[in-house]
Amino acid sequence: MARCRDMVGVPAAVEVVSPLRPGFTEIILRENASGRRIACTASDAGEITDWVELN
Repeated sequence: MARCRDMVGVPAAVEVVSPLRPGFTEIILRENASGRRIACTASDAGEITDWVELN
């Protein structure tokens, strides 16, 4: 989760944390100032495997 927050680069709140498959988690973040939403997929090892800006 920390790696995903670091990638946003600005203060962001975690909205949802969902397990995808063994070893991977999807984290939905919302930037505090702009409201921009981001879906970040990370491995349990802390590697970001996907990063998508949501509408």
